[in-house]
Amino acid sequence: MRTGSIPEDVIQAVLDKTDIVELIGRTVALSKSGRGFLGLCPFHSEKTPSFNVLPEKRIFYCFGCGAGGNAIRFLMKSEGLPFPEAVRALAEESGVPYEFAQAPSELSEEQREAQRIVAANEEAAKFFHFVLGGTEQGQSAYAYLKRRGFSQKLIDEFEIGYAPPLRDSLMQFLRTKGFEPEAQERAGLVASRAETGERFDRFRDRVMFPIWDAGGKIIAFNGRAVGDAQPKYLHSPETPLFQKSKVLYPLHLAKAAIRKSRQAVLFEGMVDVIKAREAGVDNGVATLGTALSESHLAILRRYCDSILICYDGDRAGQAAAHKTVLLCEKVGMKAEVALLEGGKDPDEYIAAHGPEAFLANVIRNPVSSTKYKILYLKKQHTLQDDAGMLAYARAAIRIVAMLESPTEREHYLRDLAGDTGYAFETLKQEMNEIRQKVRGQGDKDEIPWNTVMNEKGSSAPAVPALRPAYYTAERQLLSAMMYSEDAAKLVQEKLGEDFHVEAHAAIAAYLYAYYAEGKPPNPSGFVGGLHDDALEAAASSILLSVPQDAINDKVLEDCLTEVRKHGLELKLKQKQQMLARAERAEEFAAAAQIGIEIITLEKELKSLGQRI
Repeated sequence: MRTGSIPEDVIQAVLDKTDIVELIGRTVALSKSGRGFLGLCPFHSEKTPSFNVLPEKRIFYCFGCGAGGNAIRFLMKSEGLPFPEAVRALAEESGVPYEFAQAPSELSEEQREAQRIVAANEEAAKFFHFVLGGTEQGQSAYAYLKRRGFSQKLIDEFEIGYAPPLRDSLMQFLRTKGFEPEAQERAGLVASRAETGERFDRFRDRVMFPIWDAGGKIIAFNGRAVGDAQPKYLHSPETPLFQKSKVLYPLHLAKAAIRKSRQAVLFEGMVDVIKAREAGVDNGVATLGTALSESHLAILRRYCDSILICYDGDRAGQAAAHKTVLLCEKVGMKAEVALLEGGKDPDEYIAAHGPEAFLANVIRNPVSSTKYKILYLKKQHTLQDDAGMLAYARAAIRIVAMLESPTEREHYLRDLAGDTGYAFETLKQEMNEIRQKVRGQGDKDEIPWNTVMNEKGSSAPAVPALRPAYYTAERQLLSAMMYSEDAAKLVQEKLGEDFHVEAHAAIAAYLYAYYAEGKPPNPSGFVGGLHDDALEAAASSILLSVPQDAINDKVLEDCLTEVRKHGLELKLKQKQQMLARAERAEEFAAAAQIGIEIITLEKELKSLGQRI
């Protein structure tokens, strides 16, 4: 139940103010199912939904993989955040004050290491920034930035710096700040030769761009070569804090504007983001040397539901934009594409035409995802001959056929008719035939997630294993205990720690401690405080599958009896084995004593059996 020094009332306020359906719905397509919501699990591959969200209990649980917990746990699992960061993210989003910090004595070794990495990176950023603006060594890099159109305001706002060409200048500086070379290497600032173990600065003769996490802490760097060094761009290696598939630059600056506009503008490069921000695009972010991933979109869905893609206008940028459109549609996010003429990138366009033209002609004049897919498709076909035109038209019709709105379908078909010269009615007839085929096929090829193959290779629904009576009884007891302190006190008095399932015993022990601290019944808050994936999943499963109104005093008593009965059965079996060993060893006195104990156990069992 340890939560560090994050106050319990803050955690509870975060859980109370977070709409778990809305939060999870940014990542998972949920549909109403009874008293909850159902969708495909984001944590394992499945074709039939087994992922449940219960807003009434503020929990989620997947019957396919066993993942479960509350809103904080979902954010931890979906975005790879540690507990404090997940609480901070949700607190910020829901307006709960979150100026709290863990005392050093309460931090785990992993958390202390994370703090050391951030501290080393932030000292390195100060060093690089000073070298750029305050030393003779930084003059060439400073002149380069000025030629690229970087104002002093931008240089300071983005803490841009310069790594001098010396072998170990940063390493020696950080030593004076208390960071040994081993710690610098773990932070990704220093590299070493495998053959000799010799350490040296990873970044040399490069313009340095700090990379922040969503909270504004420096976790890595990108270094751009000033001369002819290769590679042209060099990122920090991945660390526990820096994983390129989960970082967007500079989200800490852009997230307020993204949340306000409900849209993120996605760029390919860091310089594009910086220049666009100066031009007035405050909601811009970029990936870091990697293609956009579902993890990136899961992060953005916390703030918005729409993406404006503003990639380079060259062939590679257009192909990347097409892939990004498809990925956005896959996860259910709206996508639009800003078109850049002449193969320019955003930085070049702003330099050539100015910020006002960039905003008016590019950012505020995008095309829809459907329009872009058709434009991109058109460039993949040769339209000078009939075969190429026909192939293009048919491929475009398939794109239009997938649209749900009849009005949208008609709009794009009329555009296509004007573009190709084919009659609108002809195109519409072919589109309708495609839609009928798709509807007719449906999901007949889908195989449910709980299907197994028999020995002949044909599929048959998997039959869930039957659980023993004591297992079900323990779950019912734990459900009652999470909702009622009186039930927990009764179980503690009658049963104590004598649960037969290890996870159940652990949850019970946590419940006893929870109420001993004077806390009121709060199933979601209790589950969130377990800080253990397996226990949170088990507790969530119990809350999901055992209705609160199914427990009454009679059920409680019957469950206690069932659990105690199983304990006596185990003891009886053990005594019977001991008796057999004693008789084989001709230890007749011991055998007689064991026999008396067996009779006593049998009487207790008979008495319990009469109560059930």
